[in-house]
Amino acid sequence: MKRNVRKHALASPLFLGVWVLALLLVPTAARTSAADAARSGEPVAIRVQFEPGPELQEAYWLAGLASTPGDFPDVLGLVWARVPLSWFGSTWGLHLVSAQGLLPNNLAADGSGPLSGLKFYTLASVNPASGHRYEAVLSYDPLSGAVALRVGDVTEGRTLVERGLTLAPYSGVYYSTPAETGSHMVVDVHSRFEPYGLNWRLVQPERDGVHISVDVVDRRRPVHVRLLSPWNELPGGVRLQIGASEIGRIEGIGNETLFPLVLDGLPAGHYDARLDYLYRDEVVASFVRPFHLGVVEARLEGIEIHVVGPDEIQIRGDVVLTADGPVRDVTVALDAVLSRVELEARDYGTTFVFTSELESRRRVLERSIPTLDETEVRLPFAATLSVSDVQWPYRIWELALVPEVSTAAGVRTGTYEDVIRVYAVAPPEPDGTLRVMTYNIHHGEGMDGRIDLQRLADVMAYSGADIIGLQEVDVRTRRSMGVDQLAALAELLHMESAFGWNLLYQGGYYGNALLSRYPILSSNNINLYWAGGEPRGMLRAVVDVDGSPLTVYVTHLGLDARERDGQRRQIVDRLRGTDGPFVLLGDMNESWSPGQEPLFADAAVDAWLQAVDMSEPSSPLRLLGTLGSTFSSTNPNRRIDYIFLSHDLAVTGESAVFTIQTQASDHLPVVAEIEWKN
Repeated sequence: MKRNVRKHALASPLFLGVWVLALLLVPTAARTSAADAARSGEPVAIRVQFEPGPELQEAYWLAGLASTPGDFPDVLGLVWARVPLSWFGSTWGLHLVSAQGLLPNNLAADGSGPLSGLKFYTLASVNPASGHRYEAVLSYDPLSGAVALRVGDVTEGRTLVERGLTLAPYSGVYYSTPAETGSHMVVDVHSRFEPYGLNWRLVQPERDGVHISVDVVDRRRPVHVRLLSPWNELPGGVRLQIGASEIGRIEGIGNETLFPLVLDGLPAGHYDARLDYLYRDEVVASFVRPFHLGVVEARLEGIEIHVVGPDEIQIRGDVVLTADGPVRDVTVALDAVLSRVELEARDYGTTFVFTSELESRRRVLERSIPTLDETEVRLPFAATLSVSDVQWPYRIWELALVPEVSTAAGVRTGTYEDVIRVYAVAPPEPDGTLRVMTYNIHHGEGMDGRIDLQRLADVMAYSGADIIGLQEVDVRTRRSMGVDQLAALAELLHMESAFGWNLLYQGGYYGNALLSRYPILSSNNINLYWAGGEPRGMLRAVVDVDGSPLTVYVTHLGLDARERDGQRRQIVDRLRGTDGPFVLLGDMNESWSPGQEPLFADAAVDAWLQAVDMSEPSSPLRLLGTLGSTFSSTNPNRRIDYIFLSHDLAVTGESAVFTIQTQASDHLPVVAEIEWKN
């Protein structure tokens, strides 16, 4: 078969022209090296540089191995050739070829045209360019079958193909036969293997045993070198060095090798890790990867924000630094940034947008630490921020605390880039008004199926509400990932809280809650249980509003009409027995429409109905016809969430009761601005 293939190739006019031209063009020294002595079991690396002539030919035989000196590369060859593709014409490609069965059957195809009589495997589809200089390297280890190759465009400085493959071993005698058909040729032949296609990384373990690549090495976790080899067995071995120090050597590399890296003796800083490939103690190839040893982590703790006036807020807290040290010359800076605030409100179908643009950035902490070791360093900070030149329609402040850490040793920082955003609501103007809200939060789950307490806090802050009644609040349940939702919301909004749980659920509690920017003097939960129904209750709290006590009730009534009737009677009895002004906030699970008697009419006033005159034809509420619908948030067509007031309270005007269009829950919140009657 070998003889027939060679005969077929030599009989090809194209091959004869190519091969004869190559021999004529190759300088004597190059031809001598190409016709080296017979090799058996020895690896070889053939390097060729060439330039295609002005007229492209059908094939360029770059380098190969032949069973006969100076003959056609029938053992293994690297060829750049145009291959016919049936009726689609032909296409250029870089191919491996063999007539000795070295190519795997699942990869090899029968050649045609210039590759007729050969098996070939296409490495890349790319066209040669006239006038460009190319460099090709073909390396082969006959004992293991390892093949490595690279073809690059020297003119453009880019790699066209770089691969490593495992082919069949070859036990026969072979000769290196570089050949080229262009106007220039340089040939270099060595008895060694050059490992193109070898890849390696520094990795550290993540969860579940998965290792991820890193360029910042944290000494507190194990670090390994991951060596990925495309060969079943790599001839030779590797040596790892960091700086001038040898870390270790390993022989018999195959496919994937993971070995530990010990860095205990190195100080934190920037390093170059070098992997040397060794063949017979000769450094054949080197691969360098820079990395940073050492991590500085910065986090913010104990953040407190106090609103001290309509124009000022006070912030304090700690920047906490840790390192796997020691790390030299650490600089820490903390900026407080008041950013752009855009508020959107919807009143009776009309949308109002308020925007405040801020460029307020203040440096609140700047420290230099000569040496940071493994001991935790806590840096306190405090500052007063003023925005007296800004008009705040809903009195919301958005604050970002941005720490920045730098090190002279080139050590990278960890979590410092995290930004903490805090929302604060300024105290009300001293005009005797109070803003209250009722909101069924659906255990924090929005209409996108995502539990997001920050999103809910944004809605509440945006409302400007001073007192907020919440329904469907989870405290440490499994579905809410064990989070105390009330405590989290209270922290985000810097409000006091009270909780009335009605149901033990999934390892935690479920019920109604109250948030207040005013002191909560007392609270208790009232049982509204109805036989056969879900446990229900009503939270009662007394709030000190600038020296005036206000009783706040928060409830969530049942789904059954008979159950709700019984619960309403219990609530009416409570309301009638309340001393002083009160507010009732809740999801009543019952719609109201014109012509019906308002809910709790014998004990309280519906804030919606007090805000508008339903008999007035021009009333926005009457014209709109939505009647403050709150459910569902994606298509509000039912009014089931209410604010009720005692008779000594009143809303401040027709626009003082509104819903907020948001899909942070399946309900819309209702907000009312109220005042004490004279």
